[in-house]
Amino acid sequence: MPPPLPEGTVHVWYAGLDVDEATFARLTAVTSVDERDRARRVRVPSAGRRFLVARAILRMLLGAYLDAPPAALPLPAGRSEKPRLLGPEESELRFNLSHSGDTVLLAFARRLEVGVDIECEVEGRAPERLVRRFCSDAERRLLEGLDGHARSAAALVMWTRKEALAKAWGRGVYRSNLRELDLGLGADEGWLTVFDAVSSQSWSVRTIRPPDGACAAAVAVQDGGAAVECFRWVARPGPA
Repeated sequence: MPPPLPEGTVHVWYAGLDVDEATFARLTAVTSVDERDRARRVRVPSAGRRFLVARAILRMLLGAYLDAPPAALPLPAGRSEKPRLLGPEESELRFNLSHSGDTVLLAFARRLEVGVDIECEVEGRAPERLVRRFCSDAERRLLEGLDGHARSAAALVMWTRKEALAKAWGRGVYRSNLRELDLGLGADEGWLTVFDAVSSQSWSVRTIRPPDGACAAAVAVQDGGAAVECFRWVARPGPA
C-alpha cells in the first residue's frame, strides 16, 4: 500500500520486471485482455513479458492510490504518448511510466501532469547519437568536450531529461522542439524550470537516482517543481 499522495508531491516507484513464473502468473491476472493480446504481438517474447509485468505493477499502484480493483481500471492498452485512465479518475490522478531493460519507473501526482524516463547503459549503444538530434548547440558542445564513458553518461542524463519533459507534455519527442531547450547537466539533483510556448506553462525537470547506478532517470512535472518521494516496488508472496 503506497503512502498518502498529497498535492504538490510526486511519487516515483522503481521495480524490476524479471520475475519468477509464480509471480508472473499472479501479476498478469490483473491485466486486461487487450494488454495480454498486445504482449503476444510483441516479436521478442521477453519484451512482451516485461510489458505485461509493467502494466500489472501500474495497475496495482493505481488501484492502491484510487482504492479500486486493479483489474477493473479503465486503462487503454494501446500505444500513447500520455497514458491516462478513462472516466472521472483522469482529472484526479496523473501518472507516467518508462522502462529500460528489466527496470520500470513509474510516477504519480495529483492534478499535475507528470512524465518520467529511465535509460540504462547498453554495451555497444551510443546514446549521444540520439541526443545530438534533439540537443541545443550548447549541449552539443558540452558532449563534444567529453570522451568515452563520460560522454555516454552525460548523453543519458540529457536524454532522460528531454524525454521526461516530452512525456509530461504528451506530445512525444518528435513534436516537442527539444532542440530549443538547453537543459545541459547543471542542477544535477535540483529542478530546472523551462517555459513551453505550446502549453503557455512552466514545467520543471530534474535528474533522479535509480537504485541501479548503470541507469539515468529524470522526472518532469507541471508548474514550478514538486516534492519527490522515491520508493521501490517489490512483489509480495501470495495472491496479487
